[in-house]
Amino acid sequence: MAHVYTRIETSDSVKQGRRILSTLYSEHHRAPETLGLYAKAFYVQYLKSGDQPDTRDGGLLRQSRNYYREGFDNSSDDTYCGINAATKTLLLSEPGSKDDTKAIADEVLRRLPKENLGAYGYWELATIAEAKLIQERVDEAAKDYLRAVDHSPGEQGSHRVTPASVRDLCNVLCLSDADRATLEASFKHL
Repeated sequence: MAHVYTRIETSDSVKQGRRILSTLYSEHHRAPETLGLYAKAFYVQYLKSGDQPDTRDGGLLRQSRNYYREGFDNSSDDTYCGINAATKTLLLSEPGSKDDTKAIADEVLRRLPKENLGAYGYWELATIAEAKLIQERVDEAAKDYLRAVDHSPGEQGSHRVTPASVRDLCNVLCLSDADRATLEASFKHL
């Protein structure tokens, strides 16, 4: 499965990856990992469908969100699908999406208890930060992004991916320049 994910990320074979994942889905493979990969394939295709958010195929973003949401709803401990469902829901800007997004973010945070912070890696800590950003708790999110970076200094590849998501969320949340600067400070080392 990881091979399919890599191909989706590094080549134009998104449609091939989607076909493989569609087959798995039709065979009732509905684990969060499978649904997360399937959703990611739709999201990558969405990103490739236009140069700017307003020129992209929103149907692909909606499908991505739906599969992430299904993966989140099918599990009691998944957070990867959950945070992505929340982010994609917010990016869709549908009526009522902010409330739905914040509810998903609340559940993601519930599934990542504070007492386990020392055991988390970069992505769990960045997920906590992203959930707080979605809830518009900017100062807390900035501290948590910095915690994630400081905790995992050797994961610069992961660090490089995160600012684009932060920028997308800042745009859809209409955050101030000061809030954006606060959030981006965690990634000044890049």
